[in-house]
Amino acid sequence: MKQRTAILLLFFLAVFIIFLNYLAVTYSLYWQIRGFDKIVHTLSGVFIGITYCVLFGKYEKVGVGVFLTSLSVGFFWEYTELMSKVMSSTDSGYLLDTSIDLFCDVAGALVGSFWFRQKVNTIKQ
Repeated sequence: MKQRTAILLLFFLAVFIIFLNYLAVTYSLYWQIRGFDKIVHTLSGVFIGITYCVLFGKYEKVGVGVFLTSLSVGFFWEYTELMSKVMSSTDSGYLLDTSIDLFCDVAGALVGSFWFRQKVNTIKQ
């Protein structure tokens, strides 16, 4: 995959994620549609995984880096949710929700990076 194509893919994926988040916040979809935030977390993880591969994929094996990067971004997002009072640490289910969100971030990132690396290797052949 050419660098320009990868950057366009990342751009459109980012716009889509931002659009989903806008819709979710505006129309309370995070609270009305069960699992909607898991979809957004997974897509965000895919974005992180592909971005990591574009930036660092030529220099190292990406598995550990993608894992740690997606986990770090996920922790930051969850902290932001907590500080903006979207969730409260005293809410029942907060730790379970946070754990599942982080799992979705990491799973999406690993799937995204694996898909991207496969796509790049297929084109090279």
